[in-house]
Amino acid sequence: MIPGAGSTIGSMMTPAEPRKRQPKSTKRGRERPARPRPGGSVQAGEVLTLSELKRRLGWGEHATRQARRAGLRLIAFGREKYALGADVLSFFARLAEQQAGSNGHQAAGREGERGTR
Repeated sequence: MIPGAGSTIGSMMTPAEPRKRQPKSTKRGRERPARPRPGGSVQAGEVLTLSELKRRLGWGEHATRQARRAGLRLIAFGREKYALGADVLSFFARLAEQQAGSNGHQAAGREGERGTR
């Protein structure tokens, strides 16, 4: 072994830098804005602004409209819309029951209800 050779070689080697991610772009070459990630939960005793609810659930405009059409209750006051945490949780509970029913789990009890409209 050559004296001092180890220190020279060791000083020349630097740790590999992590690659920087290229920004995502559309077909036209423009950058897409980063999508916000869901960041929390909803508690029954909370009052949330619509924008905070969307941020926490990771919803965009389309998902929000779908939820409103499916029965999510919002409260309009001033320029803002609010959701009660209890309403959001009951909305998801109803949605889960509807989906369980449409999968055939509760189909036997619903047959008689269809013709009563």
